[in-house]
Amino acid sequence: MTKKAKIALLGLLFVGVVSCKKTEKIETEKPTDRIVNTVAGAGNPGYIDGTGLNTSFNFPQKIITDASGNIYVADQKNNRIRKITPQGAVSTLAGSSEQGSTDGQGAAAQFNQPIGITMDGDGNLYVADAGNNRIRKINPSGIVTTLAGGSGGFADGTGSDAKFNFPFSVTIDASNNLLVADIGNNRLRKVTLSGVVTTFAGNGQSNFVDGPLATATMYNPTSVVIDPSSGNIYVSQDCFIRKITPQGITSVLAGNTNQSTGPGYVDGPGMQAKFFYIYQLALDKKGNIFVADSDNHVIRKVTPDGFVSTYAGKRYPNSGTPVPAPHLDGLASEALFARPSGLTFDKDGNLLVSEQDGNCIRKISEVPIPDSPEEMARQNWNNPTGWK
Repeated sequence: MTKKAKIALLGLLFVGVVSCKKTEKIETEKPTDRIVNTVAGAGNPGYIDGTGLNTSFNFPQKIITDASGNIYVADQKNNRIRKITPQGAVSTLAGSSEQGSTDGQGAAAQFNQPIGITMDGDGNLYVADAGNNRIRKINPSGIVTTLAGGSGGFADGTGSDAKFNFPFSVTIDASNNLLVADIGNNRLRKVTLSGVVTTFAGNGQSNFVDGPLATATMYNPTSVVIDPSSGNIYVSQDCFIRKITPQGITSVLAGNTNQSTGPGYVDGPGMQAKFFYIYQLALDKKGNIFVADSDNHVIRKVTPDGFVSTYAGKRYPNSGTPVPAPHLDGLASEALFARPSGLTFDKDGNLLVSEQDGNCIRKISEVPIPDSPEEMARQNWNNPTGWK
């Protein structure tokens, strides 16, 4: 065999080995599906600390997780901030059954309809205490203080001189400034960690205007999130999502802005898509936006370019009504939610969902699809209530 022939043969053998390795890798990667299961909450409104399904919430709203996998819940009608460990143990971090505005530690503190919640890098929680028109701070020891706000209304200023009107959502930026969806004032407010409040966007008008922040309106903002990679800010407003670029230009990313046509349920690109009252937004590491589409009782996904699809949940005939939805775990395409109100990702990339009418916390995970009937039976794949 000539030298050239030997080299050619070795090349073919090398390509064959590489091809086999690639084939082997593809064969070992199982396809996945999304599964929904309940982390905590029995479903009926109430107040019970404990573990897993042996606990109760009352109209849980926005949620956030820390680096250790703990979940923090703004439990609105219980006027408390609850904590759920990765093992499903539910406890009360702060607040009591008495509605009020008292600062203090743990059960000595009082809230009035806490709705929004976020966390800084030091483990401090910040709560949009809607009924008190205040932004509260909870340190890791459970000590509650008031950062800004007091009586209801609209005023920029510092501490108690500032005024909010039912602050609904709060998030934190890379500079440790808070952005607050001040729903009753039709504005986004900025709050420094020293309590200085300014208006970031919106002029109080309830109409719809895109463009530069100086003139753009922020009608009925319900949630605000910040993409750390792009610097874009996303704001949900009733039935659509706005984008604010780092240059301060506001535009519609997805959803129908024509209030005369009403809300709806349509997947698709940009403004062709329809939502039915958005409660909360969450971002994954790829810049996709996940939407708690509350009155459609589903979780939607929006790509960075605005394409909307249904991520989990099944819409049913009584969408949009206050009647609680049926509750069903299992495959994401068949699962049922009861007015999802809060979203956040945990450290493992699972999407956590709070349900205000379902009074529980759910988890959406990706799992490998069983490759045999025997494996399906072992995993109880066809029984939605069997998923844990």
